[in-house]
Amino acid sequence: MDGKPALPESVHATGANHAWALPWQRGARRRGWRGWRAHLAAYSLIAPALLLLTIYVFVPVGYTLYISFQDVHLGGGVPYNASTGAAPTGSGAPGYVNPHAGNTSTFFGLHNWVQLAGDPDFHGALVNTAIMVGGATLLGTVGALLAALLVSVRLPFMGVFRTLYFFPAAVSQVVTGLVFLWLFDENTGLVNHLLGIVGIGPILWQDNAGPLLTVLTLAAAWLTASYNLPIFAAAIQNVPRAQQEAAAIDGAGALRTLWHITLPALRPATWFVVVSSIVAVAQMLGLYDALANTVKETSTLIKYMFARAFYYNDVDYAGAIGCVMIVALTVLALLGLRTGDRGEQQGA
Repeated sequence: MDGKPALPESVHATGANHAWALPWQRGARRRGWRGWRAHLAAYSLIAPALLLLTIYVFVPVGYTLYISFQDVHLGGGVPYNASTGAAPTGSGAPGYVNPHAGNTSTFFGLHNWVQLAGDPDFHGALVNTAIMVGGATLLGTVGALLAALLVSVRLPFMGVFRTLYFFPAAVSQVVTGLVFLWLFDENTGLVNHLLGIVGIGPILWQDNAGPLLTVLTLAAAWLTASYNLPIFAAAIQNVPRAQQEAAAIDGAGALRTLWHITLPALRPATWFVVVSSIVAVAQMLGLYDALANTVKETSTLIKYMFARAFYYNDVDYAGAIGCVMIVALTVLALLGLRTGDRGEQQGA
């Protein structure tokens, strides 16, 4: 019917895999093998990255989800009792680990999740994290954008300014925390000294939850702004010069050009900066330990999770907190990236 000779029923039964398959069938098989080899080359290139992601991301996330449904005791330690607040001492202390006792794990069901829903310390840490992440992301994004606009202007000593502004990205969170600890010291800090000149203070920055959370937010914003400056600076260099020149010919001033041309062109970079800042600030444990290690009222989710796991030997409950963080950050990242892609498509 279609120009090909009729085949015996045995050929129809066996198809192209038969040893005496016809030429067009062998050609299709060869093309399929070439396509598979092309895919195999691509998969071999991404295999190392997939292996590292599996080892350091997917497996830990899966294990964290698993232990959130378990009752885990590391080295015979006694887990923290949130209902009584009991903290035994010696070998029964919450953080005590006996290396000869071994680890035990039994199925716990939804107990950790039910306890999490009614835990006031978790609720407080969640609110503190939202305040710190929101404030630091806003301040860090705006500060990085303003600094990037400044360094894009050809002025004297801009190279020195770029170096100094990017300096926080080259130091650790602990060093940044110690710097802000000195700046906001209650007795000898520079901030209280300046406030005293205008008749304000002294403010007990490290003893009260509100001021301490403010210092944490400012320190996190300083760190994220230094990370984000090169991203905005590179994005500004990619703004179409033809549009800016056309706006100048039409009589648009610098502010109108910035508002109607530069900022819309920076939308994809802005969303990337926002999403990356949210994820980075939510995981700043070293900064918290350097600034607010002893103030429970300012605890963030990452600090509360660390404390429950390693201070109170409550690893399974810390796993439930970690799962909440993973889900929350993943949802926020997906929403931010989707919103950024939608805005880019509309701008195009």
